[in-house]
Amino acid sequence: MTQHQLTGESQPPFRLALLLLPRSFRIEVTDTRPERLPSRTAPPSADETSGRGLLLVQAYADRWGCDIRDAYTKTVWAEVCRPDEAPEE
Repeated sequence: MTQHQLTGESQPPFRLALLLLPRSFRIEVTDTRPERLPSRTAPPSADETSGRGLLLVQAYADRWGCDIRDAYTKTVWAEVCRPDEAPEE
């Protein structure tokens, strides 16, 4: 989302959902770009000015992933365990 704001590109519609689950908090971002899947690649070089969003998610989340439920949308999600719960395997 930030990259679109920085470059002035038109931003596709998205939905943000914050969920309180029994053992964790879940953040979901759904957009209309199912062809653009997140990747678990190496960090960008130190002189790059973008490309760290998912690295931050990976660093702070106990679990994260991406779901494609139909041909038109994808949902990238992250879960953070509640302080009184241990991470689920």
